[in-house]
Amino acid sequence: MRTGIEFGRGRIYASEAFVRLEGPGHLLPADVGRQAAFLARNAQGWGERIRRIASFAISASSMPFLAAIRDDLGIRALFASMRGYSHDRLDFLGQEYFERWLLPRIDAARVERLKARIASGERVVLVSGWLDHVVRPIARHLGVDRILCNRLEFRDGRATGRLLDPIIPSRGRHLPEGSVVQPTAGALRKSPTIVVFEDGRILAPFSVRETLRGRQLLLIGVTGFIGKVWLANVLNALPEIGKVFCLVRRRGNTSAKARFERLLAESPVLRTIPQDVVTQKIEVVEGDMCEPGLGLDAATRDRLQASLDVIVNSGGLTEFMPDVRLSLASNVDSTIHAVEFLRGCDHASLLHLSTCYVAGRRSGRIPERAEKDLTPAGTRGFDVEDELRELRLLIAAKERESEKPDLFPNIRPHSGKQMSDVQMRKARERWLRAELTRLGMERANRFGWTNTYTYTKGLAEALLCARGADLPIAIVRPSIVESSDKDPFRGWNEGVNTSTPLTYLLGMPFRLLPTRHGLRLDVVPVDLVTRGMNLIAAALVRRTHHRCYQIATSVRNPLGIAQSIELTCLAHRRYYQGRPGFDAWLRTEFEALPVSRFRYRAFSAPGQLAVVRALRRVLPLLVLKRAERNLEKVGKIVELYEPFIHDNDYAFEADNIALLDAALVPEEREAFGCDASGIDWPTYWIETHIPALRKWSYPLIEGRPIEG
Repeated sequence: MRTGIEFGRGRIYASEAFVRLEGPGHLLPADVGRQAAFLARNAQGWGERIRRIASFAISASSMPFLAAIRDDLGIRALFASMRGYSHDRLDFLGQEYFERWLLPRIDAARVERLKARIASGERVVLVSGWLDHVVRPIARHLGVDRILCNRLEFRDGRATGRLLDPIIPSRGRHLPEGSVVQPTAGALRKSPTIVVFEDGRILAPFSVRETLRGRQLLLIGVTGFIGKVWLANVLNALPEIGKVFCLVRRRGNTSAKARFERLLAESPVLRTIPQDVVTQKIEVVEGDMCEPGLGLDAATRDRLQASLDVIVNSGGLTEFMPDVRLSLASNVDSTIHAVEFLRGCDHASLLHLSTCYVAGRRSGRIPERAEKDLTPAGTRGFDVEDELRELRLLIAAKERESEKPDLFPNIRPHSGKQMSDVQMRKARERWLRAELTRLGMERANRFGWTNTYTYTKGLAEALLCARGADLPIAIVRPSIVESSDKDPFRGWNEGVNTSTPLTYLLGMPFRLLPTRHGLRLDVVPVDLVTRGMNLIAAALVRRTHHRCYQIATSVRNPLGIAQSIELTCLAHRRYYQGRPGFDAWLRTEFEALPVSRFRYRAFSAPGQLAVVRALRRVLPLLVLKRAERNLEKVGKIVELYEPFIHDNDYAFEADNIALLDAALVPEEREAFGCDASGIDWPTYWIETHIPALRKWSYPLIEGRPIEG
């Protein structure tokens, strides 16, 4: 049929064929009530489900009477029960409903006739009284590029319960005036980002390929997550590069070259580099970033200092609460040695990888600024050199204390027997590690940092400002670095030091996670970080760099913590729905909820732990002991992450990298662009990030081998 469709102020008579989706004689049976029931049944949390099912029952029973009064009243009442649903959940459930319930019931003969009409060049518009969240997957399956259906109003990503005008009736062929044809892919949920720089800074267009052509780079930290991805990306995207020297430490009898060759053979990321490129472009140099001169022999050091253009320092220890000696050596001493090495270079510059979370326990807008005398707590008279001296004295004092003969009795616990010298030495080492772990956290908390990792990274930045003020140095601060979106392939992750433990917990029958309304989780894909590093390296070579660059999303493309919790649960739901057994069913039904800290402590791990401990005093059962250990682990994980998901509201500015991205020549934007505003969080989280963690990281938590 042909009809006139009203757009804005004027009427345009469209030449499309409008095809009804549901109802007698159409592609699918009419089941708008079944859809609404499915959506109500799959709300987030059992309490919410019960409330919505009750609301749906009332709406469904009154629908015929309201429809008799006016056509649109019944369907408005039916979808009013969708109030509070997130856009992400409705998109996910719409796809699930189509795959599980509609696809098996679709009329195959009518589908073939429709596809023939499309193939003949006819413009088809699919018409339905259902919600667009359900209609879009059907349209994609049929190859229809335009739809006309009902749409919910959203505010701040949540449905208000109101349908947008015009209302498409659930039956019949009548189309109300004002109907708007929508593209199948859906309109963008956010407006394009417009970057305005207050001081009017403009960079002339530049080419990364031309700038880095023939340049010599030294990579420190090739064995790390970001280091491996950067090496693969720079060599795959920049065949014009001169050479990349990789600093690798000898380990026992294994040489640096042998270690790197093993890394090439075992790493899925480094295997993407062609073998001829590895041979021509990579040179392994044996050294140690924790030693003066980077642990290089004199001849190699002189050769590199004469020829290097950029030093990329991506090394360091990312563990949150280590023995402070380890973090000091990897994150602070290595930075001191890198600055000293840079000072001896003829024309090199330094790209130093830090973290946005040197902001510590601060909330609000975090500027791109690094200073030698600035701490998160605003400590007056802070001097990084004095702090380093005091820290080393405290470490030495603890080491002396660990050697005291009367530190603890020379008796083995539970046996009463005397310990051997070896056992005594191990006991002293354990005591010293525990004390130095506590010392690191004490110093961090004193100055406003969240843990030992951010504390030592903050000290490293202050040292760069103090000792390298006259040197070409750029500090690069990524936020939480997660799975690759595109390069070197989609869905790569490694290790368990970022959000992995929390997302793993959310896939268990774990119910409550403490957070506050409106807080953001700042996550960046690792390949966005490495593309940004290439832009900054080019700026360093051109000497048009800034001192500090934050690569973050919380200002330009914010992801709410509550949204990330819901997306994680939906991703786990998709995975477990295809698996048999009661445990898989249980994990699809029990989703975690963002709650207040009081509710978490009263009803989740802390409260449950108190109950289990009380029961153990009465019933010393093995099952209760296991439950106690598991709840203690959960509590420690949540406590470790509370500064990032509850205590502080971070909004990291990222204008400097946006300025570089804007100046990049258009033909290199695909390879080197660093625009965080283009990340679609539901797609990235559900289809890329959580599957990547499930493949590469969760096996490490579960103690099983990684497949593939």
